[in-house]
Amino acid sequence: MSGALIEQRDRLEARLYNGWDRIAVAEAAGREVRSWESLWVAVLDEYTSVCRQINVHALRDIAPAATPAAPIGHRARSYREE
Repeated sequence: MSGALIEQRDRLEARLYNGWDRIAVAEAAGREVRSWESLWVAVLDEYTSVCRQINVHALRDIAPAATPAAPIGHRARSYREE
């Protein structure tokens, strides 16, 4: 798995927590936070994308090599038929 993706995910996660806290403080102070929320959602989208990429890499690491499926209608022989 790519260490760079893990690092990117961790940076984005920190930004999300930090942004969430800043938005909460600003909102409590009566400030307009709509643009901050939009930015936070964009960072969340990027975080989600990176997490998906990490999952794809992880599945490739643990999944067995793909084997071709038998054609439709083909019945695999059992040990009893041999």
